[in-house]
Amino acid sequence: RHYKRGANTFPSDFIVSLCKTSSGEILIGTALDLTSYNPQTKIFTRVKEVPGSNFVSDIIESKDSTVWVATVNNGLYYYNRNKSIYGSFRYNILDTTGISSDMINTLYEDSRDNLWIGTEGGGLCRLNKKTQTFSRYTTGNGLPSNYIFKILEDDIGKLWISTSRGLVCMNSATAAIQV
Repeated sequence: RHYKRGANTFPSDFIVSLCKTSSGEILIGTALDLTSYNPQTKIFTRVKEVPGSNFVSDIIESKDSTVWVATVNNGLYYYNRNKSIYGSFRYNILDTTGISSDMINTLYEDSRDNLWIGTEGGGLCRLNKKTQTFSRYTTGNGLPSNYIFKILEDDIGKLWISTSRGLVCMNSATAAIQV
């Protein structure tokens, strides 16, 4: 079956990201919003925890069932319906412990439950979920570029990070970077 934009589906045919959650719902990130699809009922629903018009670049669900939503211009959103929590992180030039950019390309949760955020020009961020603060990694820390596209973890816990100027291997425990 081919689904197209419409009143009963999603507002844009420009589908950028997909995520199947542990509950079985399929999250659809478009150039205009985040929509949920329930395979049992076959119903599409706008995700109210991510308000407004957002270009959704990436979606992941962390081990604690929190859904993390990356946007191109409005930062990072999150929600956990089991815990009845939701919120967002936006760039603030005065906050050095905040997220480094509102333009987010990719999200990744590593084996240590760290959430990594790859940005468009703001480098790499790691969220401390307990304190709700971010550690930032940029060209000033040895990255070849502040444009991060994808993040993966290998079997020994090193992160592999694609940038606009090559591939980086980073020890996630020590933040040591190999270019």
